Amino acid sequence: MGNKKSKTRNIIGIVLVMFIGLLVWSMVSTQLKWKYSDMGLEEYEKGNYQGAIENYTKAIESNPDNAFLYNNRGLAYFEVKKYKKAISDYSKAIELKPGYAEVFHNRGLAYFKRGGWASTGPFDKAISDFTKAIELKPDYLDAYYNRGLSYTHFLHYYNKPFTEDVIGRFNKATFDLKKVLELDPDYILAYAGLGNAYYRYGEWDKAAEYYNRALEGEDLILDKVGKKGLEGVYYSRARNYNQFQRTFDGAISDYRKVLELTPEHLDALNHIAMISVINRDYKRGLEVCNRAIDLIEPREKSGEAAYIYSYRGQCYYGLGECEKAIPDFQKAISLTKSGETYRRTGFCYLKMGETEKAKETFKKGIAHTTEEIKKGGLWVYGSYNERGLCYTGLGEYDKAIDDFNKTKEFCPPYLAYGKDFYVEATKNLGIAYREMGDAEKAKSYLEEALKRAELPEVEMSITAKEIREILSQSS
Repeated sequence: MGNKKSKTRNIIGIVLVMFIGLLVWSMVSTQLKWKYSDMGLEEYEKGNYQGAIENYTKAIESNPDNAFLYNNRGLAYFEVKKYKKAISDYSKAIELKPGYAEVFHNRGLAYFKRGGWASTGPFDKAISDFTKAIELKPDYLDAYYNRGLSYTHFLHYYNKPFTEDVIGRFNKATFDLKKVLELDPDYILAYAGLGNAYYRYGEWDKAAEYYNRALEGEDLILDKVGKKGLEGVYYSRARNYNQFQRTFDGAISDYRKVLELTPEHLDALNHIAMISVINRDYKRGLEVCNRAIDLIEPREKSGEAAYIYSYRGQCYYGLGECEKAIPDFQKAISLTKSGETYRRTGFCYLKMGETEKAKETFKKGIAHTTEEIKKGGLWVYGSYNERGLCYTGLGEYDKAIDDFNKTKEFCPPYLAYGKDFYVEATKNLGIAYREMGDAEKAKSYLEEALKRAELPEVEMSITAKEIREILSQSS
């Protein structure tokens, strides 16, 4: 009997020791779970996103059914632009906690970031996720805002006239962004979002109104998204101002503000250089191009560098320094072949009296633009225009006239960086007929181009001045 009691006490003791052991292990395990989670949050807040990912991964190993850990690791993956992995983590979080509105919003942002210029699929997925987030949380401001931006992606004035689907998406975009302002008038970025929607829709005066409203709240933008976000709003308004020659001064002012915030912003320098060339302000253009080239050369990118070298070449040409212009044009061609750059190089050689080199260069420009025309596409009108100008350089005016008429046939019903290509082609027809000695036709086409350039919806004031100068020389 005594032995039985003794054995019972021993068993109870063993069970108690095992229970205490399990309890201690559970406490240690729980502490480790939250230790790694806390460390992940700490590293995330310090901006060490890779460290956050590593700690959240350890936390997930100990606690694989915690939706919040997957969401938080997804946030860290998002910050290092690993959007596919972020989406995978958000999807797991949604599987574990389907009513988690914030995760739908976060996954929508990741889909949005994965979208490209020509891709629409990710934006449809983003819209679906933002919509679900709004269903779960009807006053979710960020979800309305980002859904509005996602609808905006489907818009671009390049595609005018718009389909009913695109018009519908524009209406949905503006509805969402106005809804944000209805719920919170201080959500100032929604004004910038509306500016972007109207810009992409091709209503640039309306876009300017909304950008102006946004920038009235500059301090609020800084508080919400910092200097980078403010730079983005100034850049967007500048890009919008680019559409009209009458607002080029406003564009330059905004690009300068962008450069104050981000001194190495190459696109801002590129556009100031472009406007300087159109304005014939070659000294300012040179200064800007030199600054840009200093930034480009250590990490030369063909697209950006080609434009900058071409603009600097145009500035040298405008100042009568063809010997300096030609190396820049050649550099631009070596980076990205362009009918325009071949044409400008050819006219440089003509100005220097090197006729054979000019002919050879114009022929290369014709060969290049002919290949581009064969490919077709949205910008074929530009290739016809450039080929026509190369034919003009060769004195083959009949061929040039055919190409300028093709330009008029294919050119789009919108401005592109202050240019209406119907005006450009009509002006070029006038110049071609003038060179052929047909003064009557030359005057007729130049006057047609001038009349259109002065229309309120076109208002190409710099081009109009150029046409008047040509007309005065012809009379």
